[in-house]
Formats: sequence, structure tokens, C-alpha cells
Amino acid sequence: MHTAYKVDFERGSVSAPPVLNQYRGRAIAIGGVGVILTIIGFVLDPAQAFHSYLIGFLWCLGLTLGPLGMLFVWHMTGGRWGFSMRRIWEAATRNIYYCAFLFLPILLWGYRYIYPWTKPETIPANLQFLLHDYLNYKFFFVRAVIYFIIWFVIIHLANKWSAELDRPLTRPVTWRFAALGAAGVLLYFWSMSFAAIDWIMSITPGWPSTIYAMIVIVGQGISGLAIGIILGSVLVKYEPMNGVMDDVVFHDNGKLLFAFTMLWAYTSFSQWLIIWSGNLPDEISWYLNRLRGGWGWVSLFVVLFHFCIPFCILLSSALKKDPARLVWVAAWMILMRPVDLWWNIEPTIHREHFHLSWMDFVIPLGLAGIWTALFLRNLMSRPLLALYDPKLRALVGAEEHE
Repeated sequence: MHTAYKVDFERGSVSAPPVLNQYRGRAIAIGGVGVILTIIGFVLDPAQAFHSYLIGFLWCLGLTLGPLGMLFVWHMTGGRWGFSMRRIWEAATRNIYYCAFLFLPILLWGYRYIYPWTKPETIPANLQFLLHDYLNYKFFFVRAVIYFIIWFVIIHLANKWSAELDRPLTRPVTWRFAALGAAGVLLYFWSMSFAAIDWIMSITPGWPSTIYAMIVIVGQGISGLAIGIILGSVLVKYEPMNGVMDDVVFHDNGKLLFAFTMLWAYTSFSQWLIIWSGNLPDEISWYLNRLRGGWGWVSLFVVLFHFCIPFCILLSSALKKDPARLVWVAAWMILMRPVDLWWNIEPTIHREHFHLSWMDFVIPLGLAGIWTALFLRNLMSRPLLALYDPKLRALVGAEEHE
């Protein structure tokens, strides 16, 4: 059943509920313990620590840019499904500065431990041209700076213009968000595609895949939808979100989560099918590393728990309408993202046998704990609804102001 939309347009009634402070405190505690263990890990084994750190950084980056992608899609398409998630996604995107801070150790020191192209003598002769034309540190550095500048700019504009909707409007604004959404999606896809090549694919220099970056981006989209569902399931119990969120909103976001899960599986399977059928040594070795030495069980785990089981669960229309149950699926998909990243990174480094370090758990969890604390702080710093957004006025039946 649709709820009756009732929103008090006073700022006090659209503030985040105090319960978020409790979650923030727990996140700080987890992050603090994780940071201490991370420091210990770097002292004991810097190489392994940087491998685990890369997983944590990419996880946090996905939690930041996934919401950005969903926000831009909603700006282009509109609809109730994204309206109540808007400020949740915007709060997540403002963690891009934290992600930039996390990347500094990789950019300044860690790249030597992570990427084999930093040791030219280990690269086959037929791939040496890559080191000169693309995989060299100066160009790697410049490209990383360009990616973050793009993300800083589009995130700044999205949040700056959104903040203006907390005051009475003096001019039409709808077109600005539509234009930003269209440009932002293109810039996000372009920059993240090359970032995926630089930061993940280049661990295997010369391995070709034209769809790999898309798999990474879709995975970030899953993170963005899952974050909205998780926070929505908490906020729907309080004002003002209980006035604008209903079972239809959760159903729509649940269907999108279902669609992105299928898209992730489709792109992943397409990559495997093309490479496996081609059976070229330079291409198929990437999958052989993930089928031997115990890694095959991890591959099976990813297939079952990142796709098959969530797919079957999300077939239920009743579950997608129930935030109390849908939130568990969303939380599981969030936790599967670092597992998928670990599966993408570690078998390339440890080809001969299965390898799992305690740092693969504590470092990503610690980085994500700090990310969560910053995210909740961002969410509590602004009203949960854009008070003077014409879409809100139309949604609750108030007079539109354009």
C-alpha cells in the first residue's frame, strides 16, 4: 500500500535521527581497531599489507563512486525510486576526499609492491612497449590525478547545487541537474574505466579484456544501491523519511539491485566465455590462475554467493517490498564486494596455491569502518530531504516553486 506523503517543511523535521550517532560510534570503534592492526601489518609484511590495502581502497572507492553513478542516473531519469535516496548517495560521494587520502600510500610507495610493471626485468619482451607507452610511473601518476580531479569536480557540483535546494529558489534548477547527470555519467564511466585498467588490470600487464572495466563499474553500482537500501531501512522508521518512503520505493530499488546483480553476472560470464572459447595463452591464463591451487573453490563461492543465491532471493516480490528483509540481502552484497576484489587481485599474485592472510580481513574492514563513520557524519550534516526541490513539493502535494 502507498503511504500518505506528509512532510513538515521545517528544517528540524528533516534532520537525521540521533540513532545514526550510535552506528557512527560503532564504525569508529571498528575503524580504530582496524587502523591499529593495519599499522602492525605494514610493519610485519609490507608487501602483503599493500595487497590487502588495495582491496580496502577499491572497496571504499566503490562505496563512494557507486552512489555517484546512481545519483547521476536518477538526475537523468527522475522518479520516486531515487528521490528519498538522494541525500544518502550524496553523503557517500563526499567521501571522495577520504578515498584520495587512501590512495596516496599506493601512489607514493605501494605501487612498487603491487604492480609488476615497476620491475621491467620481469616483463616479457613482447610487452616491453607497454612500459614505455602506458605503464610507467609518471603517466600512472598523471592519470590518477586526472581521475580524482574529475571526481572532485562532479561531486562538488552535485552536492553544491543540491545544498542550494535547502533554501527558497530564485531561478529554475531542474535543467542543471539533468545536464549534470548526463555529463557526470559519461565522465564517471570514462574515468573509472581507465582507473580499473590502471589499478586492477595492470597487476597482470598485457592481459586483454574489453569488458573488465564494465564489470568493475557494475559492481560499484551494486554498492550504491545497497547503501541506499541499508540506510533507507533505518531511516524509514523516523521522520521525515517515513513520509516519503514506502514499499514501492524499496521494491523499485530492490528491482534495480536485482538487475545490477544480473548485469554483473552477464558481463562476468561474457568475459569468461569469450576468453575461454578463444583459448589464447595470454588471455586464458588469468582464469587458469583462478581455477588451480585451491582458487577454484573461491571462484565457486563467488559464483554462488555473489550471483546465484542473491538472484534467487531477489526473485521474491514480497521480499523486495519489505525493508526488514531486503536490508539483509543488501548488506550481504556489500560484504561480497571485497571478496570479489580479493578474487580479482590475489590469484594473480599467488598463482601456485591458495593464499589468505589475516590482513585481507582486517585492513579492508578497518578502512571501511572509517569510511562508514565519515559517511554517517556527512549524512547528519544536512537535511535528509532537499527542502525546496520542486520534485519534493510535487511529491507531497505542496505548491511547486521553480
